[in-house]
Amino acid sequence: MADAHGHAGTFFARTQRDLFAEAVDIFDTTYLVQAVTLLGIPADEAQVVARTDVYTDAVRADQRNAHEAGIIGVPFTVFDNRLAVPGVATARDYRNAIQQARKDRDQNT
Repeated sequence: MADAHGHAGTFFARTQRDLFAEAVDIFDTTYLVQAVTLLGIPADEAQVVARTDVYTDAVRADQRNAHEAGIIGVPFTVFDNRLAVPGVATARDYRNAIQQARKDRDQNT
């Protein structure tokens, strides 16, 4: 839902900070609704998403993509929907993946 509203990166950063630095239970529905409303997403929409399966197909698609990319654990970062870098990678690994994704994109446009 945060991605659909253009806030995926901010939402991810906030939840990661709250989980690892503040020891917040980011899987709690109340927390999730509050977190997205702070991004300007309407609370009523967040409540619907939190309590229904409206995004089930999108989640399953993400899981399939992760499986196809060989991702078997977290954290992972995926560039250009196909280059997967594990969270324990070095800054050089991330730089190389970003450069490769850009190079591939430029060759395909």
